Amino acid sequence: SVYLPRVEARSGAVVTPPPPSPARAATETIVVAEDDEQVRQLVVNVLSERGYTVLSGETYETTIAAVTAHAGRIHLLVTDVVMPDVTGPECAARIRSIQPDARVLFMSGYTADVIGRHGVLEPGVAFLQKPFTPEELLVRVRAALDGPVAT
Repeated sequence: SVYLPRVEARSGAVVTPPPPSPARAATETIVVAEDDEQVRQLVVNVLSERGYTVLSGETYETTIAAVTAHAGRIHLLVTDVVMPDVTGPECAARIRSIQPDARVLFMSGYTADVIGRHGVLEPGVAFLQKPFTPEELLVRVRAALDGPVAT
């Protein structure tokens, strides 16, 4: 059973959603490395709909294959911190050996402080906490693309 409070009268306030953020033409290429099919598809769909060129892989091998098969520049890697076959930082290091200017956005269901305490991520890296909304994803992606390249 679920009990909800009873409301006698309607509020006169009308809630309107905030205006959409201005659409910026997306021209960059993004690689998504995520082993969870649903999360990967969500990220790919959201980024593709915004206009980004998106490559993806569910494993380290399929991600690296997508990167090496791509003839153009890779602007950003969006990767899970913990994957079954490799860590996100290891995947990022390999992709940066192919595309040195690629930026990286790490994502995880673990909090940033837990990951930091275990030495998985360096302080100050771009990080997106799961679960996230499509809007949060787009904001973090744009910030990672526009920010400085982490070494």
